[in-house]
Amino acid sequence: VKMIWTREDDQQCNLGHLFQHMEYQAAFDKDNKLFAWYEKEICTYTWGAKYADAQLPDVAYHIPNIRYDFENMTGEELVHSSAWRGVTGHGRFYSECFIDEIAVFLKKDPYAFRLELLEGDREILPNRFPATKVRRVLTLAAQKAEWGKKMEPGSGQGMAVCPYGTSCCAVIAEVLVRDNKLTVTKIVIGVDCG
Repeated sequence: VKMIWTREDDQQCNLGHLFQHMEYQAAFDKDNKLFAWYEKEICTYTWGAKYADAQLPDVAYHIPNIRYDFENMTGEELVHSSAWRGVTGHGRFYSECFIDEIAVFLKKDPYAFRLELLEGDREILPNRFPATKVRRVLTLAAQKAEWGKKMEPGSGQGMAVCPYGTSCCAVIAEVLVRDNKLTVTKIVIGVDCG
């Protein structure tokens, strides 16, 4: 039996979800390779401030220069906040959107661009698991979702990768836009549980 609180129950018994604002910048070398990544997180995070050690978020990709800044707004929040459903997720889905923006800027397929950033056997910090694990999970999800297949007008695919602890997942979503409404029609997920 699986039981989960409704959102209404959560609102009555839990702290509010944290406020989060992410800012990103990227720099390229003379060969148009991603050379530097800057990420700034501005958020309220009462639970993390009390119980979690500050740490850099897991960055799945090989980027030679990474800078991460954090601005804690907990002292200015009106309602105490905490993590919901995940403790150190930071802005993973935001950063994956930024990876897509970089791929578009470089005129590269998002999947091929991610594979470029996963070349080699470097370890993903802070949990030290190999990039090969992320590459395997991403490749599996892309194959099962038939990444890049021909789709009807108004349809498309998007992807995201997220290392978390010693686990990693890759997600491919298929969406349809019709009459200004977006519908997720299919999701394929590859997971390495660690």
